[in-house]
Amino acid sequence: MPPRRNPQRPVRDMVVEDLQREVQRLHQELARRDQRDADRRQEEEEDLNPFHNEVSSEDEDRRRRPLRDRTVHRGDVGIKIDLPDFDGKLDPDEFVN
Repeated sequence: MPPRRNPQRPVRDMVVEDLQREVQRLHQELARRDQRDADRRQEEEEDLNPFHNEVSSEDEDRRRRPLRDRTVHRGDVGIKIDLPDFDGKLDPDEFVN
């Protein structure tokens, strides 16, 4: 509850005091929010993996290449396999039985 007003005091002084109290309240609220944000950031930093962002320049280059260039080399392991021709039927019931 705000303090009672003295009828003999100028209105301007009362308004200034009200504004000063409001500014003080806002400063306190801001300090609480800053502390809460700092605590939250510290918790997030503790949860981060410090090695996550360490990438070699080779990894960085690989990420920057377009996807079509990366997929060409992804399956290439240097082994050649000859697959025989398929001479069966495409009947799923045959596989189940």
